[in-house]
Formats: sequence, C-alpha cells, structure tokens
Amino acid sequence: MSNGYSIKFARFFFDFRKQIGEDFAQLFERTGNETSKGVSMQSKWGWYNVLYSLANNILDIEKITKIPILEMLTYLAYTQDHNNKQRNNYDKF
Repeated sequence: MSNGYSIKFARFFFDFRKQIGEDFAQLFERTGNETSKGVSMQSKWGWYNVLYSLANNILDIEKITKIPILEMLTYLAYTQDHNNKQRNNYDKF
C-alpha cells in the first residue's frame, strides 16, 4: 500500500519539476559563461547562487528560504527580463 503512495508522490514530484523547468527555462539555461575549466558559477554553486543573489547578507538567507518557490522563481524571471530590457534600452543610446 505505501509503495503506491511512493509512486504517486514520485510522479507528482517529477511532473512538478518538469513543469518548473519548462515555465522558468530562462533561469536554468546555460549562458556559455563557463570558465576555462568548464565550470560556471551556477553549476558549481547551484541554488546557493540564487540565494546569494536574493539576499542582502547572510542573515537574510533564512528569510528567503521561507518564500514559496513559485514566488521566488517568478521574481527571478521578472528581474532577469527587466534587467535585459534595461540593458537593451541602454545599448540603443
């Protein structure tokens, strides 16, 4: 009986993970900014890189981990788009 729940939970988890990857693909794409050793900051530091970008200091990391993941990913995607737009408008001058 518990095996059935385990399979349902695993299926839910992997379906959810796949959907997150599709909805927020821009946050998970490779940028080509790998170093000479072939390791990017994102591949080396993973989610800590995201926490660092959201935190003002180390004391804020605990607060950030309590934010729902969809809210955090939406904020990051918006910020990325906003920064790209700012950069493109700046380049037009």
